[in-house]
Amino acid sequence: MTHWRVFTLFLLLFGTVASNTDIYSETNYGKNFLVFWPENIAHYYPMVPDNKIQVIALHNETKVTIKSFNDEQSKEQMKAGESYSFKISGEMEVKRKDISNKTYQITSNLDIVVQVISVKEHSMQIVLVIPNDKFGSKFFIPPVVSRITDVINEVTERNPFRLLCVSDQKTTVTVKGSTTRKVTLQSNQVAQIWLDSSDSVVESDKPIGIYLSHPCLVQKECNCSLLYTMLPPVKDQNLNFFIPPVLVKNAAETFILKADGVQTQPEPFDDTSPQVESKGTAFLQLPGLLLPLIAEQDGAACYVVNSIQGLMNTAVIVVHKDKKTGVHIGSSPIKASDWQDLKGTDYVSAEVEIIIEKNVIWHADATMAVYLMSDLNGFHMGTPAPIISKIPDFRGCVIEPEIIHVGDVANGWRESLQYCREQNMDLICFSSEKHRLKVNRFISENHSGLKDLWIGMRRSSLTGAWYWVSDCPLVDTSWAEGEPGQVQDGHCVMMEKDQEFTWRDEACCKAAQPVCNSPVLLFPI
Repeated sequence: MTHWRVFTLFLLLFGTVASNTDIYSETNYGKNFLVFWPENIAHYYPMVPDNKIQVIALHNETKVTIKSFNDEQSKEQMKAGESYSFKISGEMEVKRKDISNKTYQITSNLDIVVQVISVKEHSMQIVLVIPNDKFGSKFFIPPVVSRITDVINEVTERNPFRLLCVSDQKTTVTVKGSTTRKVTLQSNQVAQIWLDSSDSVVESDKPIGIYLSHPCLVQKECNCSLLYTMLPPVKDQNLNFFIPPVLVKNAAETFILKADGVQTQPEPFDDTSPQVESKGTAFLQLPGLLLPLIAEQDGAACYVVNSIQGLMNTAVIVVHKDKKTGVHIGSSPIKASDWQDLKGTDYVSAEVEIIIEKNVIWHADATMAVYLMSDLNGFHMGTPAPIISKIPDFRGCVIEPEIIHVGDVANGWRESLQYCREQNMDLICFSSEKHRLKVNRFISENHSGLKDLWIGMRRSSLTGAWYWVSDCPLVDTSWAEGEPGQVQDGHCVMMEKDQEFTWRDEACCKAAQPVCNSPVLLFPI
């Protein structure tokens, strides 16, 4: 590429999503966040870093407030999909104190995604912030300290890595290694803990967020850059991680770090074996970059990525060969000609240029992982991209999923409509053939013994035309043979499960069970 900066987005598709509704909660958005900036001495003093908080709204009429002990800013009436950046003073860096009050409390009336950005010449870090309600109580530390073989404590840029722990309540944090250390945090404070090579586990008596940092990690040509990345909480289960070889610029400088409480040395990357198993988390280490990998079990159906102005953007996509047709960037599917086989696996990959500011990456019927990457003259930056939804949907990126409910009582059409509206729903309408088939499949799998069902279509008493009472466009129908009949045959539409969900017109006073739904809410793409 001819651009002086490259900004790359990596996707890894894992497979179909489970039906467990608990996965919907494992997203990166929330209403309360704690943010801080670790010390950044890349390019040394007196250069001041450009620090920002970037907020992405999921809903219209979003109000965001950020507050510290000496500053307060707000942004009102944000629209769904809108991104806004708050500029933060370089004096808010957490430097050499063990305990600091230099945190920002971010609150919003509706769900948002938060990222922090630190730029200092070619040193750039973008870190996804963990919402307070997604904090954890146990973390494994990757064996990153052993990669720094020339630790000289009195030289700043050779100082060891640091853990930064933050909490919104009083908390005691314990770091376990050859010795055990304890630190007590008050609400909205951040603790800085210097690591040694024996440290392996962090535990706390209340949920916390943990980040790993180095103020000036030496890369090449005697340059250094800030390293700043989150540590995911431990799930205490065996997890699978896939590493697209395209992430690896130089195999000799690439290592796999398992944060499992056991591994003490990084493993060299083997491009013939791009799968890693770990009872914890795993990281890919490149010069100046420690990238948390997303487990197969933690894949999602929709991510949002706002491009950074002035950078060349591409999406490098790795997907199971059976699922490649479902990946979309915005409203456009990836072209078949863009896919290439990934040797030794069942996956294929593609690299696609992204030219719009807001990029929504989603899959219609499966889950994937997304990493945000950049390369500036050989210097790397990377972070997992924000997850918007775990739920695949053929219509796009789900914020609030469609709820389908079949009433227990058979009644007339009008009574059924009233019943649905009392549940804050409506008699169902079908927006497309795909939607109709999806609902039919849901009813077949979850409701046996049904026969006749009311849906939300009826005939106008004035014109005789068919319409949906919830004002859906009439774009798809499923009439049985010979249906619908004449006006006198019926004004309401009944769906018959035993006849492959075909429709017939019936008198509105006949008894049937209602199919109610609340519509899906989609993130704008």
